Amino acid sequence: MPVADSAALAQAVADQINAGSHDAYHAFTAGAFNKANEDAVMSQQIIGVLLIFLTIMAALIGVGITSQTLRGAILSNIREFASLRALGISMGSLRWIVMELSFWAGVAGIAAALLITWLAVLAAGGAGLPLVIRPQPAAMVCAMLMVISVASGALAMGVLKHSQPADLLR
Repeated sequence: MPVADSAALAQAVADQINAGSHDAYHAFTAGAFNKANEDAVMSQQIIGVLLIFLTIMAALIGVGITSQTLRGAILSNIREFASLRALGISMGSLRWIVMELSFWAGVAGIAAALLITWLAVLAAGGAGLPLVIRPQPAAMVCAMLMVISVASGALAMGVLKHSQPADLLR
């Protein structure tokens, strides 16, 4: 039996069961059950609140760690930034360089996350465990990684004030 026919048959059976249940119970198809379960987790159970809270905390921690890493990278190259300022490069251009560096760090982070996720899916499949990564949540995670990366670059720009051309004379 083709998959489309079995899905229609499953919906017809669920409808017949629900019609005869007089609201004592409710039958779901597999897809409807998954959707109802996700909705219940996110709206009716404490786990949904915890997931949202931990997502916000992870984003804040990610911005803090990444901005400090970018800050350290800029400070380690402060003489180069001071040389660029001595050559007449504007502070706005230097800020643009820092934002571009943070963007490319975000792209590299997304590439690493995709590789690790792909390896995890392969490992789970090799162990006989079904691991499904849905496109919408994956896209949301990638977008969040880019937001973290760009926000970190914006926070790390303050260290550029230390790139004075006079520092080259020391």
